[in-house]
Amino acid sequence: MRTDLSVIKKYLGKGLVAVVAAVIILGASQRAEAGYTNIASPDWEIEIDDFGYSDYLGDLRTGFEGRDYLSGEWGGAVGYTLGTAPVTTPKWLTPLFEGPTWTTNSDFGVISSNAATGTNADNFTIYKSTIGNADLEIELTSQVIDTGSGGIAMGFDPASSGGAGTSLTSDRYVFKQTYAIKNITTELITDLKFYQLLVGDNSTESLYDDRDYGGAYGDYRYDSTVNGVSYGWNGATGELFVHNDALTLHSNTAPTAYESGEYIDSGDFSKPATGVHLSVEDGSLNGVDDYTLLDPESRGAVAQEHTLSPSGADLDPGETEIHDILLSINSADDLWPWRPGKDFSNPIMPADQNTANDTWSFWFGAPAGEMTFIDPEVAIGYDYFHADIFADADDPYTPYNPDQNFQSVQLPDFGDGFYDLYLFDTLTNQWVFEAILEAEVEYYFALGGVDRFRILGIEAGAGLDPNDPMAFVTGLTLVVPGTIAVTMQSITAAPVPEPSTYLLLGSGLAGLIVWRKRRKKG
Repeated sequence: MRTDLSVIKKYLGKGLVAVVAAVIILGASQRAEAGYTNIASPDWEIEIDDFGYSDYLGDLRTGFEGRDYLSGEWGGAVGYTLGTAPVTTPKWLTPLFEGPTWTTNSDFGVISSNAATGTNADNFTIYKSTIGNADLEIELTSQVIDTGSGGIAMGFDPASSGGAGTSLTSDRYVFKQTYAIKNITTELITDLKFYQLLVGDNSTESLYDDRDYGGAYGDYRYDSTVNGVSYGWNGATGELFVHNDALTLHSNTAPTAYESGEYIDSGDFSKPATGVHLSVEDGSLNGVDDYTLLDPESRGAVAQEHTLSPSGADLDPGETEIHDILLSINSADDLWPWRPGKDFSNPIMPADQNTANDTWSFWFGAPAGEMTFIDPEVAIGYDYFHADIFADADDPYTPYNPDQNFQSVQLPDFGDGFYDLYLFDTLTNQWVFEAILEAEVEYYFALGGVDRFRILGIEAGAGLDPNDPMAFVTGLTLVVPGTIAVTMQSITAAPVPEPSTYLLLGSGLAGLIVWRKRRKKG
C-alpha cells in the first residue's frame, strides 16, 4: 500500500520552500522602492510595504519560527468620485502583489516611507508612512496592540446562519492599521470607498460574521475570517505538527459590501484569473458570507468594502476620513500522530533529482533519540551533506544549523552487508577512510557528530533493483533534535567531483519533499 502524503508538502512553511526566494527576487526593484518594514509581537511578525500591503505574516513561537500564517495577500484599495467625473475604478494601494506575483492597477506613489514615530500605550513601536496619487494623500499608521491575555473574539459562524453563533479567541497580540485619507484637490470627493483583501496561506474556508461577541475590542465585530490546516516541523523538537489556523479581518463599522470566496494560487508570476481580488477591482463584492474551496490550487479569501463618505456626504477639499482595521490570529497546534521517516517501511523520499549531478535533497524533523529513514535513488555510493538550502553560491557549504550534526547512521542489508565509511578532512580537503559498517547496525560518530560523510561499497552487480523503492533506505539521527536539510550526491563509476562543487545542487527544492508510506520489503 502506498499513501501519498504530498498534500503535506505544501504546508511546510516559508523557511522550507526555496521558491519563495524567486518570488521575492522578481519585481525586486519595485519592492525596493516601496520598502519593507518588519513589525513584530512576541508571538508573530508581519512585513508590510509602505502601502500597507503584506505577503508575510509569520510565527515567532518557539519551534515554529518562520511558519507562514499569511503567504497570501493583505492589501487595501480605494475608489471614489471626484467632482462631476465618473466614479474612479477601485485602485490597489500597493503596486505589486506577490506569490503569485503581479503588477496591480495602483496609481499611488510613496511620499514618505515607513518610519518609527514613537510607542503606543502597550509599548509597541508605531510606524507611519504616507502615500498619494493626484487626488488623495493617505497617512498609514501600523502597530501591534496588546489585548491582554484573553485576546479578542473572531467571528466563526456565517452571518446568515442565524443563532448566537460561535467565535474563536485570538492571540493576545493584534495588528492594527489606520488609514487617514485626505482630499488634496480643490473639488469635492464623494462615494469614497475603502476595500481590504485578506488571503490566508493554506486556508480552505472563508466567512463573514457580524455578531457581537463582546470582550476586548468588541466594537470590532464585523469579521471576515479565513481558516485552514497547515503542517510543519517543530524546529526545536523535530516533531511534526498539524496547525488549525484562522485569520480575521475586523472592522468597527459595518461594511457596505463583503465577499467570502477564493484566490487562485497558480504558483506563477501572473495575475490570478479568478478570485475575490477581481470583485474588489470591479467594486462588486457579492455578499457571500460562507465559502468552502473546491479547487486545490485556491486559497480562502475575504474582502470588505466600507463607504467612508456615504451617499449624499462629501469629502471637502482638505478634509480627511479615518478608517481602522484589525488583523488577528488563532492557531491550534496538535502533534501529528505519524512522523514521516519514523521507521524503515515509511522512508522520506527525495525532494527531487538534479539529473546532471545525481543530487537529491531531503528536509525532515528528527526528535531526540529517534532515527529518521530516508530513501535515495540507486547508486554505488553516496555523499551525505548537512547543508543550508539557502546558502550563498560563493560559500556553498554552510550548515543549516551547526548544532544539528549527524550523530549516527544505519544502512540496509544489501549485497554482502558491509560498507565503507569515509569522513571529510577539512585540512586536506579529502575524504579519509574511517571504518567498515555492518548492515542494520547503528554506527555512532564521535562526540559532536559530523556534518558530512561518504558511504561506498554498494555492490553494483548484486542485483539492486532500480524500481524497488526500498532498495537503500538509510537511517539517521541528529546530535540535537530539530529540523535538518540533507543533500545527497550519488556516486557512480564516473569520476566524483570535488565536494565544494555540488554541495547544494538541487537543494533549492528541499522544501518540496513528497512522503510516501510504502510496503515493507518481502
